[in-house]
Amino acid sequence: MGNSRYGALAKTRNWLRVIALLEDEEATAGRVASETIRAARNAILRLQNDPLLGHCGYLLTHFAWDAKSGRLPEFLNSVGISPEEIQNRAELLSALARHLTRQRFEFGKINALSEVAEAAFLETVNRTLSTQTPLLFETGIREIESAFKACSTPTGFSEVTLRFFSNFLRRSLRYFLSKEVPNHVGLARRFDSKDKLANFDEAVNRFSVENAKILSQYSHDWYSVHTYQNRIEEKDAKAYLRLALEKLTNEITREGAQK
Repeated sequence: MGNSRYGALAKTRNWLRVIALLEDEEATAGRVASETIRAARNAILRLQNDPLLGHCGYLLTHFAWDAKSGRLPEFLNSVGISPEEIQNRAELLSALARHLTRQRFEFGKINALSEVAEAAFLETVNRTLSTQTPLLFETGIREIESAFKACSTPTGFSEVTLRFFSNFLRRSLRYFLSKEVPNHVGLARRFDSKDKLANFDEAVNRFSVENAKILSQYSHDWYSVHTYQNRIEEKDAKAYLRLALEKLTNEITREGAQK
């Protein structure tokens, strides 16, 4: 964290609190992260109506949903991705990246957090496949489908969405903190060694994983309901993500306020 910068943080009261915490060596990385989410909450909640995030959620839910019934190739065809061109994990990720680029042009203006969500989705697909199918070049579409079939139960779906939201939190925090962390790197500053910066980065990663667990039961129950109803439409995935973002930011900011 801190190797690249994206402008500067706004000089609002919430962001000034984040800057002050970065200056305070006694402030934990978790406290910095929770205050960052508090300051960024409105920006994150604007994603509730973001078409690219909604589409990523639709893809992710159907990877689990259609793998369960052996219909993943048909689903990929339905969104314009040819399963015949996918012979391994790398080709699937490339096809998804191209597909999302087309979606981005179709949806029009996409903000920085939309791109964060897209990257989190691709990372989630990659990690899910690498966990289930470690061989990069010997995985066909049916093996890919089999890997996602492991995520097709309510518990499995909860695990894969935990992976997505922890990726999303980590990448969002990196995006915002990279605007300010470089100002605190160097002699007589909070991060006066590579180890301190690496330890801070790792603590932010742990914060992301632990706080994504807030959504575990919600994700489990949502998938259970839709399994019973035997449907997951794109509007359902979008509604799931809207409430998930609200629950996630509400809980993090509530717990942060109590510390």
